[in-house]
Amino acid sequence: MSTYNRRMFTSTILCADGFLSLSYEEMATYFYMCMGADDDGIVDAPKRIIRTIGASEAALEGLVKAGYLYRFESGRYIIRHWFIHNYLKGDRKKPTIYRDDFESVVNDNGEYFWRSEHPCVQTVSKVEPQDSKEKKSLEKNKSKPKNQFNDFPQREYSEEFMSNLEKQVNSDKKQES
Repeated sequence: MSTYNRRMFTSTILCADGFLSLSYEEMATYFYMCMGADDDGIVDAPKRIIRTIGASEAALEGLVKAGYLYRFESGRYIIRHWFIHNYLKGDRKKPTIYRDDFESVVNDNGEYFWRSEHPCVQTVSKVEPQDSKEKKSLEKNKSKPKNQFNDFPQREYSEEFMSNLEKQVNSDKKQES
């Protein structure tokens, strides 16, 4: 749990019809589970919490079915919308000690999903090459000298103008010395 012991709740989740359709027992269980979670949203003592508030294990199962909690095989739970409720700066956040459980979920915009069910997660054992547009644009621009004026259109000057400019620069140099 955070050394600061502060927890926040957002009305985006708590005022939604899905949450308001839960029983009072399930709502209270959710609040106390959030209060007992570590800085990554993992609750390691759910039985202690439900005994403390006089709730039943059915309340936990109701929260899992409603999609507010995920249950790990270890018996721990994770608050699914943890980072929608809470924001902790990196220097104040204490990482969870339950890395084995934590690695089975992925955080997508503040909401946890099972890693196996999330469509945007690439498996580590099968690395696929990527041919990015950035790489192509870097190769294309290698021939150009790198300066801040490359993106401006080039002007065409007459030979007469260029020779007059050169004479002016040379005369300025003679005057300086």
